[in-house]
Amino acid sequence: MNGREAYPEGATECRCLPDSTASFKDTPCSRDVKQSPKFRFRYDDEGESQAENDKAAHPCVLASLLQDHSSCDCEIKVAIQTEHFQTEHFQTEHFQTKQRTAADSSSPENARAKKYPGYCYPFLLLVILAHLSALLFMICRISRGGDGRSRLDCEVLIVGGGFAGSYAAYQLAPHYGSRLCLVEGLPEVGGRIRDVSEKPGMGPKFGLGAMGVADSQTEMKSLANELGITLQTGTVSEVQKAQGKYFFNRGGSFENRSRLCEELFPNRNCTGNSGRTPLGAMFGRLMELRNASLELSTRERFAEFADFPALVTAHFGADGLAFLRESVSHVGSISAHGALDFLANLPKGAGKSYPVGGMSEFIVRMLDSAVSKGMQIYRGEPVQRIEHQAANEVFIVRTPAFTITPQRVLCSIDPIGFADVTGNVAEQIKGSLEFQGIVPQTVVTVTAWWHDRWWEESVYGGKNLSKAAHYRSCFNNMLVPTFPYGRDQNVTRAVYDDGTCVEKWETIDTTERLQREVVKELQAFFKDVTVPRPRSLNGFVFKNGWHFQQPQSVKSNDEVFEWSRRPFSRSSNFSLIGEAYNLNHAGWCDGALQSVKAVLTEHYNFTFSGTATTIASKIDSL
Repeated sequence: MNGREAYPEGATECRCLPDSTASFKDTPCSRDVKQSPKFRFRYDDEGESQAENDKAAHPCVLASLLQDHSSCDCEIKVAIQTEHFQTEHFQTEHFQTKQRTAADSSSPENARAKKYPGYCYPFLLLVILAHLSALLFMICRISRGGDGRSRLDCEVLIVGGGFAGSYAAYQLAPHYGSRLCLVEGLPEVGGRIRDVSEKPGMGPKFGLGAMGVADSQTEMKSLANELGITLQTGTVSEVQKAQGKYFFNRGGSFENRSRLCEELFPNRNCTGNSGRTPLGAMFGRLMELRNASLELSTRERFAEFADFPALVTAHFGADGLAFLRESVSHVGSISAHGALDFLANLPKGAGKSYPVGGMSEFIVRMLDSAVSKGMQIYRGEPVQRIEHQAANEVFIVRTPAFTITPQRVLCSIDPIGFADVTGNVAEQIKGSLEFQGIVPQTVVTVTAWWHDRWWEESVYGGKNLSKAAHYRSCFNNMLVPTFPYGRDQNVTRAVYDDGTCVEKWETIDTTERLQREVVKELQAFFKDVTVPRPRSLNGFVFKNGWHFQQPQSVKSNDEVFEWSRRPFSRSSNFSLIGEAYNLNHAGWCDGALQSVKAVLTEHYNFTFSGTATTIASKIDSL
């Protein structure tokens, strides 16, 4: 029986049965209690009042991260219907429940009641008192406004439960406790971190979105260690196809690109007589151009070029641009100075580390820590309006269910998400040149699980293959996990496309058609083996996969980043966080982390020692 069927008329609570001392990650409920507008969900410990244990968003409320649908045994409780117990919603498709009634004579409580008449009365009195205490507490925290929304009392509000919002919650919760709230517009948290299992709720997970941490991203690796996340590494062995020829890169040496340039573009000086690899020589020259432009204003930097491809063509010719597109990735129409600033900040080296359990482990563990310290979290509450009230220096944030009046806001809504947000704060942000210069990049990914590792039988693959790329094809590149956690799943990211065929993938509307297209694209690459049908697959279109600058943007990446920390001129208590506003590190969780750290350092008096990401100490008391 699912939760919707088991939910009796007038019920207001569903309490997870695991012991309250279990952490969010360890409870059976820590995987899936999804969103439904009809039901409310609250966790409270047996015999403990909500006032004594403010866990309105404890494990069971957080459950259902990243579309992993496990079962959760829950107890249905009929209670007095009251508007003051509005906390979390949940969805019940994969949610097993059981209804207990006073007529269940097999329960120990009823057996004791029969043996000892009057046994239940003191117990019932305690329960009533506990609920009255909880009611009074919640009345103070949540009250009904004239617009039908519940009023939620939070001193600091975090908008968005992606990596940036989760990291902000992790850092702030020890200092603000229950005065800290987080609202997430979607039923699940995680943002572009979307880890999925082959079968919902069963088996290990693999990433549709963010997958790994670059070796040079030391703060991300320190955070993983701090959270107890195991990182695994694999081999680097790539095969690349361009103009019908195959080029190999084993051990991260990138000799494939040297051969590609020499064989396919014989008329250009691939190394520029620099003794470097072709890409190394090209990037070296681009960095010289960038550094020379830094003395100019942003409006003057590369103003003569329509976009980044025009800059490349001017300095390296049409063959140079073609080589770049064949050897690296789709190169679209983006800001010349923005692209060069991004390239200057690329993670160094080819190595990556991958978390056991997927990147969602960061989200789960950071939010688990924040909730355990009292933070309130509400999913399925997209922000609709953000106002600033100058009279009493508070913000008024409206969601479908709540009116929230925080003194401070950290907002990770990206440019696409701001489209339907109104209010004087939102309108000023959307009207700024910094905001208008940001352009989201659409990314399509398809994760496929296979019956066997068929690519290992191909001369183009092999047992250590980590990547197969053909940047002019529609699969673009296939990532093959060589680290144990991913390898043992027989799983690949069969498609990663951020420009070549995005529209094609977006129009595919059935699993059958998606399977055919994936097999067709990979078969054209692996010509010496038969590519089988995947046993299952999962695809996703990220409209905001990562972010760049519009062509001829008048603001630099650094100027956008500085603006994001105080984008509303009337108050320093509103900040934007996330990689969308840290364009020098676009597309990386590390970009979101650095964004949050900058805000906490500038506006919350945090200090971070070195590159460590331990819970930050404060200079001043709050």
